[in-house]
Amino acid sequence: RAEAPSARSSARRLVIAEPSAGRSKGPFLRLARSLQAAGADRGVQVVMAGSRRALLEGLEPADQALLVPAFEYAHWDMLTESPDDIWTSAARYARIMAKDLDALTTRIGIDEHDTLLFDTANLVDVFATTEWLGRLAPAVRPEIRLLFHFVPEQEAQWLKQSTEQVRQIYQVAFALLESCAGDRVQILAQTSALAAELSVAFERRVVPMGFPVPPKL
Repeated sequence: RAEAPSARSSARRLVIAEPSAGRSKGPFLRLARSLQAAGADRGVQVVMAGSRRALLEGLEPADQALLVPAFEYAHWDMLTESPDDIWTSAARYARIMAKDLDALTTRIGIDEHDTLLFDTANLVDVFATTEWLGRLAPAVRPEIRLLFHFVPEQEAQWLKQSTEQVRQIYQVAFALLESCAGDRVQILAQTSALAAELSVAFERRVVPMGFPVPPKL
């Protein structure tokens, strides 16, 4: 497969962070292609940062060119399989993901001209991004976009925790992230209805965004 270019081919770049991309048959690469088409006439380069291993066979050449192996685990998917306390496991996976983001930064040169989009955002992503950004100089921190597909109530059921506890932990996670990134953080939701629910749950502005994104934004 082609390696990601080491030199920037444009002043602006969208880096989509999805640990399952290339391993899962989810719509991750379809989203990347949609964004690539939308950004082509705007001078925006699109990169999909996905799984480091167990890549799917038979990926289209265009998908292979988009995909940069970056992440050790599909972190959130593995939480309920851990024998440890759920929040201890979440913290451990966040640290692993932060190291993956460090490596990705070195590999493709993430900086203040980039936007990093987590297209299935969750608590691990928020905590990992905070730890990673804390190791970057403020002047070179990228824009952060977090695209959510579920409400805290659904997350709480899956994690076997109370909704109130999950909401409280999100409040802490967002506060920490905002202390690093300030107004360079934006929360997105898959639909308008979900955005309205998350605005209440997170006590923050949430912007609706179609998934996959239409060719014309």
